[in-house]
Order: sequence, then structure tokens, then C-alpha cells
Amino acid sequence: MTTSVLITGGAGFIGSHLTEYLSAHYPDYRLIHLDKLMYPGCVNNVDICRRLPFYFFEHGDAATEKRVVKLFQEFDIRGVIHLAGINASEATLNDPKPMIDGNIQCLLTVLEAARRHWMTPNGQPKLGYNDCRFHVVSTGLVYGRQPIGTVLNESQTLEPITLYAASQASAEMIARSFYQTYGMHISISRLSAVFGPRQFNNRLIPAITERALAEKNLIMKAGGQTKQDWLYIDDCVRALDMVYHHAGAGQIYNIGANNVYTNLEITRAICSILDIKRPRPNGRKYEELLRFSGEPTGTEWQVAMDCSKIKKELSWEPKSVFEVSLVTTIDNYLK
Repeated sequence: MTTSVLITGGAGFIGSHLTEYLSAHYPDYRLIHLDKLMYPGCVNNVDICRRLPFYFFEHGDAATEKRVVKLFQEFDIRGVIHLAGINASEATLNDPKPMIDGNIQCLLTVLEAARRHWMTPNGQPKLGYNDCRFHVVSTGLVYGRQPIGTVLNESQTLEPITLYAASQASAEMIARSFYQTYGMHISISRLSAVFGPRQFNNRLIPAITERALAEKNLIMKAGGQTKQDWLYIDDCVRALDMVYHHAGAGQIYNIGANNVYTNLEITRAICSILDIKRPRPNGRKYEELLRFSGEPTGTEWQVAMDCSKIKKELSWEPKSVFEVSLVTTIDNYLK
């Protein structure tokens, strides 16, 4: 029997890699994408996924109730992996509404469609729908910034400091309320900074690579940079697979790889790789393109998570070596 799984935001960076992974490991799945195609790269990802068996693409907004309900009815969707939303690089201080609509209203719409399709009015699973799952992909940024050396586990109080992080934390709370109130099988993953091939150029690694190759200055804030944990996409999709299929209802898992670096350290690593892979025409080092803006603050923060829970309970751990994965990623952008 074919099982239909909806991946909202499936044409994005993580969603497209996850779709390829699930198609290879679960051949009885019909994978449905619902995506607004906000970036040119999304179209390329849809073209890649169209080669897969049992794949269907729906162009649209996950916040549109009629469209979402139609998909549940048409494909009898039994599982959801929710990736749709507005990411941190798209956040704006001038207009918070798109962030609220994209990360809160969007999730609420899909949750409610799932609840009505899977559950009876008295809060019990419909006959044959007792194994339906809804997984929400969130971010470690919901913890806020912590002093260097601090690692945060899943029971830590959330202290988001940006509109993006606050909207993601709010979405998490709504998802958990559907577990507590309606008994739906909800799980949540909090990702560290994910990187890898096909990532859009509004993210650090592809953006720095593109600017360096174009001989443009690499602008960095002067001092006080936040350290992040960098997670390779292959490890990320394996972890999402484990949480979606094996997490208990109501469970939350941190997903990271303990590759903690500042943006400046990542930029310098990219420059060193490019020096070897694609030397500058003038023979100079790419790091000479670095420029620093602002005044050093002397303040250092860290966004790093304790990932022992997923390792202990679901037997997941990262397999990739950061230095090798970074080279693989840069090679992809050089093609």
C-alpha cells in the first residue's frame, strides 16, 4: 500500500534533499511537495525531484486552507514533515507580518487540516488513521544566544531574540498544543546551521563562495561573532528520518554535529579551499578580499546544542567530517 507524505516547503534546500532520501529508503511512499517556489533554485529542485517515482508537486502557499485541505483529501495524506516558512535571512524589522504568516499561520493551517483528516470530533483517531505523524522542523535559534561554552538541551527555557526565532518558538508551542489538546502524534526537531550542495545563495557558505569568485569584498562584522554548530545536509536528512519515524508523540530533539565555528572562521576556510580549487587570476589569496565593518564589541555568544538525547534514544549521530563536507559543498558550487 502506498503511503502519502506531505512535505511542506519540499522544494527548498533541506526539503529536496530529504525527498531524495525518503524516496530511496521508502519506495512505498508517495511524496507530495507543497511549495511557493520563492527562489529560482526551488524550480531546479522540483526538476530533480520529478525524476523520482511516486512524486507530486503542488505550487502554492501552505497557509491557504482550501489548497491544503484539497491535498489531504486528494492524496489521503497520512504524514506531514513541515519545513515551509520564512527563514532568518528573509526576516525584516520593518514588517513582521510575513514572518508571522509564514511561520505561525502556515503551520496552524496544515495542523488543522491534518487534525480534521485524521481525528474524530471527540479527539480520537479515525479508523485506520492511528499511525499518522506530524513532524515540525524548527531551529536551535529558539534558545537564543548563550555564553561561549554553553550547550543547551531540549528542556532549556526558550529565549528567542529575533523575530524569526520568536515565530519559530511560537510555532513549536502551537504544534505541541495539538499533541496535548487533540492527541495528535507531533514531534519537533531543532536544527543547527545546515549546509551542503544546492543551498540557496542567501545563506553564508554559498553567498561567500559566490562573492569570492566574483572578486567582491567579503564583509564581516568586526569581532564579537556568534559561534554556530554546522550540520551537513546528509546528516540532517538522516536525523529527520529517524525523528519522523521513531520519535514518541510530543518529543523534541536537538540535531547538531558539534562543528562550532564563527562566520569568520567559515569564511576563511572557504577562502583556503578556493585558493586550491579555483586560484584567483591575480595570484593573490581570497582572504585578502575580507573587509570588517563596525566596531569590535568584545562580546562573544554561542548557539550550540546538546544532542545526546537523539544519540541515546534514536541511535543517530553525524557521520560526516566537516572539512570533507565543506570541500564537497564548494565543489558543487564550482560546477
